[in-house]
Amino acid sequence: MKKYKKKPWTELERNTLRAYYFNASIDEVMDMIPDRSERSIRQQVSYLRKRGVRFK
Repeated sequence: MKKYKKKPWTELERNTLRAYYFNASIDEVMDMIPDRSERSIRQQVSYLRKRGVRFK
């Protein structure tokens, strides 16, 4: 199992989520953002949705 280190999300990573999260599978999104786990991606999407970010 990979060990992930905590680090802040970059704008590039967030923009990638906005553009591809609902259009691609979770495995494809994980390939686009290699240092993030599936759980961290889902948590970031939840965080962004609570703040009113719209996904394409």
